[in-house]
Amino acid sequence: MPWAEIVYVRYHMQIEFGKDVLGVVKLEKARNHNDKVIQFGEEESPKTEIKEEKRLYSEVKKARWILFTGETNLFDDETSSKKKILGEHTDLAM
Repeated sequence: MPWAEIVYVRYHMQIEFGKDVLGVVKLEKARNHNDKVIQFGEEESPKTEIKEEKRLYSEVKKARWILFTGETNLFDDETSSKKKILGEHTDLAM
């Protein structure tokens, strides 16, 4: 179809850009928590700190759907989880 015009829809471009940027920031935050777990493992750190960092890593790593979903489409526990994640990780909130 040589006569077809390529059309870029701003909405779809913004969505894809947002997904890409948020995905990179989310993985960076998760890696930071994982790095702290590794660092704590090398030191004599309390197990509570290691356990908390592992929990945060898992929470951020699995948060993709919650972060992309509007609050009206989330259950109450998911909404509170989203607020908690965004409160603890201001880079994701931006």
